[in-house]
Amino acid sequence: MTPFHRTIKKQQLQAISVSQADYNYLLKEELSNIPDEISRVYQDDLISAKLNQVASNDDAQQRYITYEALLGSEAAVRMTALEQQEARFNRKVNSYLAQRKVILNDDSNLNKETHINELRNAHFNATEQKRVRSLEYISDL
Repeated sequence: MTPFHRTIKKQQLQAISVSQADYNYLLKEELSNIPDEISRVYQDDLISAKLNQVASNDDAQQRYITYEALLGSEAAVRMTALEQQEARFNRKVNSYLAQRKVILNDDSNLNKETHINELRNAHFNATEQKRVRSLEYISDL
């Protein structure tokens, strides 16, 4: 079964499902009727869908419990650490973007680009700066 056919089948199942739980049930039924190598692709999709649902939960303890049930305790610890790392980065970016906005809105500042570069260098390492430049672009839209 090609990726195109898998996508069509998943769309068909979603169209006849009345809820996410119903879709998951139908997909599991479909998995029981196909070869293992194809089944793994669908199972990965199910886990991804569940992880997306978990990520939207505001309760950190509940997210950890669900991660543990889906992926095991080691992966739950890694997922939680990744969430914390991402939250720290997002706070840092939000602070940076607010300071950058002040610089951009200061009409008396003739060296805006220099000051922004200094600010970016002070807040982020070289790897993070690539990501931040993309976020700057998005923020400016």
